[in-house]
Amino acid sequence: MNVNYKMIMIGDAAVGKTSLIYRYISNIFMDTYASTTITSFVSKRVKDINLNIWDSAGQERFKSLVPSFFRQVKTIVIVFSAEDPKSFEKSKEWYDLIQKTVTEPAQIIMVQNMIDKVQNKTVSQNILDYTKEHNMQFCQCSAKTGEGVQELFNIILSHANSIMPELKQRQEELLHTIITEERIKCSCCE
Repeated sequence: MNVNYKMIMIGDAAVGKTSLIYRYISNIFMDTYASTTITSFVSKRVKDINLNIWDSAGQERFKSLVPSFFRQVKTIVIVFSAEDPKSFEKSKEWYDLIQKTVTEPAQIIMVQNMIDKVQNKTVSQNILDYTKEHNMQFCQCSAKTGEGVQELFNIILSHANSIMPELKQRQEELLHTIITEERIKCSCCE
């Protein structure tokens, strides 16, 4: 039985969320993408896991809509740009949004994308301290070159495998509920 595993990428506009997803899904990189409007969705089957990847809009006007996509999410990836120090500060606001709205336990990963655009790839102590203080994993990636992208998704898939029994149980319970409800509907019509 395949299990569904929901994850979402969040962060400000133009930090490369869509690029990271397409690098992982199709191993492609395009220099330009249309801005994501509210959210988009892609899925990739990896062994017995259906990795359902939600890509959220980063524009301020859509920020209030993003929490509605946190329901049943198992991994949240906060993306910021290596070339824009302000985007790390803005990623803290995304983390605060998660803390206010996510009700179920979720893996949170902070990703510094666009590392191909900076000379010095050394991570600032400020970033390391912040992610450690908030119990987040941290990755550096380049959607353009592919560096770090597979490692990021390996972390996500490792988490999916670690909670596989829980996911299977929830999916079986949901299926049982649906079947039971359908039987009730059918029996009342006979």
